[in-house]
Amino acid sequence: MNLDAIRLRARIVSAIRSFFDGRDFVEVETPVRIAAPAPEPNIDCPEVLPPRNFGGEPTFLRASPELQMKKLLAAGMERIYQIGPCFRDGEKGSRHNPEFTMIEWYRKNASYLDILEDTERLYSYLSLLDYGDRPCVSGDWPHEMCES
Repeated sequence: MNLDAIRLRARIVSAIRSFFDGRDFVEVETPVRIAAPAPEPNIDCPEVLPPRNFGGEPTFLRASPELQMKKLLAAGMERIYQIGPCFRDGEKGSRHNPEFTMIEWYRKNASYLDILEDTERLYSYLSLLDYGDRPCVSGDWPHEMCES
């Protein structure tokens, strides 16, 4: 167990919250356990055996909070974000964990360029943190990642 990594993660998550809160986003929390996964051909959600009081139907652990968050947009929320656990079945390796933390955010009527700008600003904001001897993000946003 690396206590320094745990502390660093807490600082980064706190900074992400500060970034979005300072831009009038509302932090939301949506269900982790869902009745049906999103129909994504390359992503499998872990199935959870039903508890006795859940009607006997299996449920799933979410691969992302996307569908539940989009329901909030449809209900009238304008700017929302969520930092929380997500799950994938059958993905494990040096770049994949079956459970991980995801940040997801939405702005009503925002274009992909608006979201790209959010991402660039978040990246820049996080690059200003003092990480000690552990570089996490630094320098300018790598625009070549976004070029087609």
